[in-house]
Amino acid sequence: GVNVRAHTDEALRHTLRQLAARGPTIGALCTGSFALASAGLLDGYRCAIHWENLAAISEEFPKIKFCTEVFIVDGKRITCSGGTAPLHLMLHIVRSQHGTQLVMDISEQFIVERIRASSDRQRIPQPECIGPGYQHLTEVAQIMAANIEEPLSLLELADATALSLRQLERLFHRYF
Repeated sequence: GVNVRAHTDEALRHTLRQLAARGPTIGALCTGSFALASAGLLDGYRCAIHWENLAAISEEFPKIKFCTEVFIVDGKRITCSGGTAPLHLMLHIVRSQHGTQLVMDISEQFIVERIRASSDRQRIPQPECIGPGYQHLTEVAQIMAANIEEPLSLLELADATALSLRQLERLFHRYF
């Protein structure tokens, strides 16, 4: 969660190293990967972390291969990106140890329509977030993504998609 740095002190790092030395599989959810990384326990491993933290933590810990996957099981290290991803990780582990039927039963109880694979992307693409009927807003999001280096003004975006400036502002306020 938030403020992981404030809760990761030398005493915690020491405890994590002691636990890891005993040989069990250890893991972290979301930004909890920071605690393992700062203890040196993810060096040489692949690591999933929430997409919002990916850029900053990648720079801080260059010995770790941070990935955009939903979750990663890499030897004796398990990491997960956060949100609903821990549920999908748990279902993956249950399937590997107890088979598909139990996973189907658990999924039904949690009302999970689809079990995400490790390789699934974390973020939902914008068109799927916005929903049908707002192609103009999807188009604006695509134009913005294509012009990251030199952003267009709202007026330019409105003109490019035949929306009024006010309509574009309303749509942005509602969906973003």
